[in-house]
Amino acid sequence: MKSHFFHFSLVLFFTSLLFGCQEPDPIEITPDATPYAGKWTGNTSQMTYIELDIRQINFKQMLYKATFNFWEDTTLKYRILTGEQGLCRIKRETIFVELPDHGYIIGTFHNQNHLSGKIKVLSDENYKELYFDVTHADSSVTIHSLSRARFTARDTTWEYNQVINDLFPISRVIQTDTVIIIETGIRIEKGMNIKRDVFLFKAGIFNTVEEVASFFVPGHKQYAPMDKGGVEHIFFDPQLYLREWSSAWGSKSQQGSYFNIIEIQKIPHFEIEPMQRFKILVKFDCYVYNPKGDTLQISDGFFLGFVDLPL
Repeated sequence: MKSHFFHFSLVLFFTSLLFGCQEPDPIEITPDATPYAGKWTGNTSQMTYIELDIRQINFKQMLYKATFNFWEDTTLKYRILTGEQGLCRIKRETIFVELPDHGYIIGTFHNQNHLSGKIKVLSDENYKELYFDVTHADSSVTIHSLSRARFTARDTTWEYNQVINDLFPISRVIQTDTVIIIETGIRIEKGMNIKRDVFLFKAGIFNTVEEVASFFVPGHKQYAPMDKGGVEHIFFDPQLYLREWSSAWGSKSQQGSYFNIIEIQKIPHFEIEPMQRFKILVKFDCYVYNPKGDTLQISDGFFLGFVDLPL
């Protein structure tokens, strides 16, 4: 009887040793889904640049880096924020980063290609709020994308993209007691051609603010010299030292040309009155002429930029 009991005890002892030495089941860590990973670029309500870098860090979807600039009077300020473990985790489709100066970046993902939000930043001892829209770098161009222009001339496709301290969208209003002309395009902010326009549209001549408002709506617009009312495209030839051509010079013929406003969107809480800022997406095709009357076709073009319209 004792031998049976002793044998049974040994079995229990070695069984407990066997199972006691087994490693516990590993804890499974489920990584965050990463539908937003990658680079996001876009504009603020000041027409300046913003770029966000989203990465997976330690199985979490994180905002790793934020780069943006803003105007302080006539000085362009430039900020880069980054952290080894990221600036914040994306939760409930939102980002929130508290800045060292007690400002913040807050944003909401509308889908996998569009994020919008607000930046509160210290400027001249006062806080300034900038609204922004960014899109994923791999997404197609929409009204929320980075300002840019693209077109084909002489079988070569040219593209201008807005980048920090380089190409910037412009918007100008020429207004007298009797006429209003709206200009929009892209200019160079540094280098040998600093302050030079490299892409420009003009619209006018308008006699009233109401005429301006009725013109800047989606739809087809006609090319015409300024004194006839319509759109004029000033082409700065990238192959000839930015020499000017115009759709309103030469014979002015525009058979088969088009200028279509695809979409126009109001920029919220724009600060400078009496102007309201809009972002505009245009597709265009036209003929331009140099002072000698030579003709050049500009085809498959689109422009995404800003217009300031008088209120």
